[in-house]
Amino acid sequence: MFIKRFLIVASTLIMIISLSLSGFADIDKTRIEKSSMDIQPLFTNITYFYNDFNISSMGNADANAFISAHDVDSVEISISLQQYINGYWLEIKKWNDTSQGTSMGLDGSYYVSSGYIYRTVSTGYVYKNGKLVESTTDISNLISY
Repeated sequence: MFIKRFLIVASTLIMIISLSLSGFADIDKTRIEKSSMDIQPLFTNITYFYNDFNISSMGNADANAFISAHDVDSVEISISLQQYINGYWLEIKKWNDTSQGTSMGLDGSYYVSSGYIYRTVSTGYVYKNGKLVESTTDISNLISY
């Protein structure tokens, strides 16, 4: 009786493992799309961080980000405009700014070349008494131009 139950349990486990492993074969390791199931962190000081990116029909890439926080002295935003070339993301333009207070926005504009995929990587930083207390990074949607 014990051997029969053991064989049934072992067979079931082998089937479950083989089915779950077969799903990994379908993963495309070269995929560069942003996941639609982003993990959202819980922050102590940052209350809101926004990152947006668009490219006009004429090739004008517009990037903007906004950060809001509480119980901090200053905030900072960094936006990196990146181009996908030969399997790598290359930074082609960067904008940075810092502001005293608890919120700020940053906008940037740059003309890009056609035939590539672009994205922005924006990072928000918050400081208290001159020390970094928290940061967050967001990657925009991908745009083929």
